Amino acid sequence: MKHYLLINLVLISNFIYGQSVGIGTTSPESSAILEVKSTTQGFMMPRMTTAQRDAIVAPKQGLQIYNTDDRCQDIYDGSKWAKNCDMKVNGDSELPANSWRPRADFGGDLRYAPVAFSIGNKGYIGTGFDGTYKKDFWEFDPASNVWTQKADFGGTARQGAVGFSMAGKGYVGTGENGIFNNDFWEYNLTSNVWTQRANFGGSARFNAVGFSIADKGYIGTGATNSSRYKDFWEYDSASNVWTQKLDFGGTARGNAVGFSTTDKGYIGTGSDGIALKRIFGNLYLLEVAWVAGFKKQISQVLQDKKL
Repeated sequence: MKHYLLINLVLISNFIYGQSVGIGTTSPESSAILEVKSTTQGFMMPRMTTAQRDAIVAPKQGLQIYNTDDRCQDIYDGSKWAKNCDMKVNGDSELPANSWRPRADFGGDLRYAPVAFSIGNKGYIGTGFDGTYKKDFWEFDPASNVWTQKADFGGTARQGAVGFSMAGKGYVGTGENGIFNNDFWEYNLTSNVWTQRANFGGSARFNAVGFSIADKGYIGTGATNSSRYKDFWEYDSASNVWTQKLDFGGTARGNAVGFSTTDKGYIGTGSDGIALKRIFGNLYLLEVAWVAGFKKQISQVLQDKKL
């Protein structure tokens, strides 16, 4: 009897091995080893966190899981986990156009008024305030969705500072920690070291704006308890020198925002102590050109545009 049962199991196994298997259907697709069909139920793949996924021993190419941290399907490509989010698969976890999705929470404590900048394909956040002034600094890798703590900011803990990057290095300066500051620091990603550079050329302040254009950095506007500013300064990292440029074209203010495109800088919003601002446009347009070896700056106020 045992031999008869064994023979039957072998025959059934061989039959199934050569056939498609259907669940919910008697005629599974011949090109699929398994077809699951239902109009009332779905298929649930293994669900786990990123940490649990990374604990899988020797994953094989093609292995798939549902990641509960970011609600994505993760597929192992033989060397790394790739993301399938909103039906777009890629190794860098890019998003479809005009979409947002959550990423790993910031690695440090809760805070406001920190600084942020990017170097290459990594993002950096540090300093800030939560009742205590902060100086910790963190790096975000979007490919792995992981935050890594880096060397603390080289100056004193503070909030309302300015941060930007240029030429592969990060820069942080100004800010407030009971006093207003004008010190300025450079972060070297390779050595993970902060080095103090020449103090910001203007007066000490916080809530200024900063950005970089090509190989120059810019800081302007900002405030103290009694003053608001509209002066604007350029930093040359090669010579470690600050040079005052034309004042910002709008009213003096703090808490504005600034950013740059290829060869232009933009500033808008903020508060001048009288009213909040929503005017935004080419309020301060920097166009850099080289003429006989000298840098020529053109300030131009174009038609204001409202947000």
